[in-house]
Amino acid sequence: DDHGTRLTTAEANITAQAEAIALKAERSEVYTKTETDEKIDGIEIGGRNLLLNSSVEKTGTAYSLASYFWANVDEMIPGDIYTVTVEGELSEGQTGWYLNVYTANPVSYPAIATLLDANKVSDTKWVRTFKMPNLAAGQQFTGQTTLYSYPVGNGLPATVKRIKIEKGNKATDWTPAPEDVDAEINTVKTDVATLTTNYD
Repeated sequence: DDHGTRLTTAEANITAQAEAIALKAERSEVYTKTETDEKIDGIEIGGRNLLLNSSVEKTGTAYSLASYFWANVDEMIPGDIYTVTVEGELSEGQTGWYLNVYTANPVSYPAIATLLDANKVSDTKWVRTFKMPNLAAGQQFTGQTTLYSYPVGNGLPATVKRIKIEKGNKATDWTPAPEDVDAEINTVKTDVATLTTNYD
């Protein structure tokens, strides 16, 4: 009968459309290989802390809170991407951290990052990715990076516990610079050699 045929055809169309809708919904939750590769290729992980003595806790109210030196000035590459992580505590009225670098020939103090609430990943930790500033002709980085509480010059106490600057756009857990680890190993070797000499 004509009604039965039309009903069967309508049910088949409804089922086919339902399956197409389900497939389309599933597709919106799946990335293609190309899309996945592009996302993975966009992640740059350095992991190596580029700053020396980065776990010395400092508290103060001075204009600048702490200065750090890069283990290797040659790793300060204009235009390259880095990520900074600051662990510390701020006073009420302070809204974050500010970092700059020191250059010579001519002298300047270009900003590298300001870490505010949008960069806060926990109560005591801020993370921000930045691009190393460009240099003028003949200008060079000195290897010094200075940390300030923000707004700069607020006169309130702030404490930095640890800091890390690493290559790339992905923050990793704090680790000392390899040069700091090597220095500690050499100190222990020297102490052992001294004890051995004194014992003989």
